[in-house]
Amino acid sequence: LTSAFLGAIGVAAALQSGVRFRWLIYAQVACNLLQMALFFTGTGLEPATESGEDPARYSGLTDNANELALQCTLGACLIWLFPKKSGVMPCCFAFVSVAFALAVTGSRKSVLVAAFFLVMVFIQAYGLVPKERRRLLVASAAGMACLLGLFLGPMAWERGRELLVVERSLDFEDSSYRTRAEMVEQGFQLWCAAPVFGHGMDAFRSLSGQGTYSHNNYIELLCN
Repeated sequence: LTSAFLGAIGVAAALQSGVRFRWLIYAQVACNLLQMALFFTGTGLEPATESGEDPARYSGLTDNANELALQCTLGACLIWLFPKKSGVMPCCFAFVSVAFALAVTGSRKSVLVAAFFLVMVFIQAYGLVPKERRRLLVASAAGMACLLGLFLGPMAWERGRELLVVERSLDFEDSSYRTRAEMVEQGFQLWCAAPVFGHGMDAFRSLSGQGTYSHNNYIELLCN
C-alpha cells in the first residue's frame, strides 16, 4: 500500500517537474520487463522456499508475490491512464503485464486490480471511439464476451483451477492463509490476557514469535 502511494506521488512529482508522460510509461514498461526477465531466469532475491509454496512467487526484485503483482497490474493502469500519450505498443504490453501477474504470482490482489484495469480500458476505448460508433463498440464488446464465454467457458472452468491465483482464491488452504489465521488466533489470545491496557505498541511482533505484525489491523489494535 505504501509503495502504491509513493509510486503515485513519484509520478505526480515527475509530471509536475516537466517530465513527459511517455517517458514515465517507458520506465514502467522497462521495470515490468525486468521483473519478468528475472522471474523466468530465476534470478533476483533469494526465493522464500521455507513456506512450502512455489518459490517462483518470490522471484524478482520484490521478493514478494503481492508486490510483484501490484507493480505489473498498477503499472498497466498507469499506461492506460492516457492511452494516446502512451502509444500503441505500451498499451498492448499492458495486457501482457496483467496476464503475467495473474498467471504466475497467485496474488488475490491482482484479480481486483485486473478487473479495475479492464473497466478502465473499456472506458478509455469508449472515449476514443467517435460518438456515432460507440453503440457499435458496446455491442461488439458484449457480443465478443458472450462468444468467448460460450466457447471458452468450459475449457476455462476445467483449466482455471490449475492457475495458482484461482486455486488460492477458492481453497484458502495455502500457507499464506494458514499463517494469517494463526496470527489472528494468537492476537486474540494476547488481547484476552490484557483486554484493557494491552501489551504496548508493536507488541504482537515479539510476543507472538511471528517476527512481524499480525497482518490484521483489528487484531493488531486489540493486542497492542
